[in-house]
Amino acid sequence: MSDAREHGTLIDFCKPSRYFFCSCKPHFCGLSGSQISAMNIANRFAEKIRRARLRIRQPIEESEVAQFESESGVLIPADYRDFLINVANGGTEPCRLVPLAKWCSCYWIDDPKPNMVAEPCVVTPDAYDQGEDWLAKTNVPDWESRWDRNDWDPMFGTIAIAEIGCGLFFSMIMTGPCRGRIFSWGDHALHPPYVYPEPSFADWLEKRLDATLAGEPVHFLDGRIR
Repeated sequence: MSDAREHGTLIDFCKPSRYFFCSCKPHFCGLSGSQISAMNIANRFAEKIRRARLRIRQPIEESEVAQFESESGVLIPADYRDFLINVANGGTEPCRLVPLAKWCSCYWIDDPKPNMVAEPCVVTPDAYDQGEDWLAKTNVPDWESRWDRNDWDPMFGTIAIAEIGCGLFFSMIMTGPCRGRIFSWGDHALHPPYVYPEPSFADWLEKRLDATLAGEPVHFLDGRIR
């Protein structure tokens, strides 16, 4: 297998890299318990991705993540931050994980700005049950004309994490009480978003990786429909 740095696609997990960390106790390697825990989670994801033979991109530099956080004014949830830095910054077909640079792929307005990620998020677990009235029930003043003027977008306070297809994206809530949770939306404005029950990106993604390893099709990861 060729070096992933040459092609920027399929990672060679047989070579030494940042994907596999030492598993020694904190007092042996000078790391805190939380750092060890984060590395163990990254190891687990990397192993499952290797077994599923998913095509992923090289991780992002921590400085690039910090720059995005500075520009947006919002810290990326720790589990997703660790994934971007230690496992993968997006994927290549058929894996449709979105690199951080394409965070605004789920936005509908022209020329989204990073500071929009810090705006209040109107997506909630209740939205799906509200049906086509979900936008009207967000209580955002004058939302229709503001959207037409590119002053507002239903995706304020979110970032894209994976492309489903046909205009649909999996996105992450970045502000408010549901921060860190994943939802799907995008094919039609009035179709309400669906917020997944998993409390975090890590829980959400691991469930899909386990499904892939169990032989179930997970279209945005492996391209399979059935």
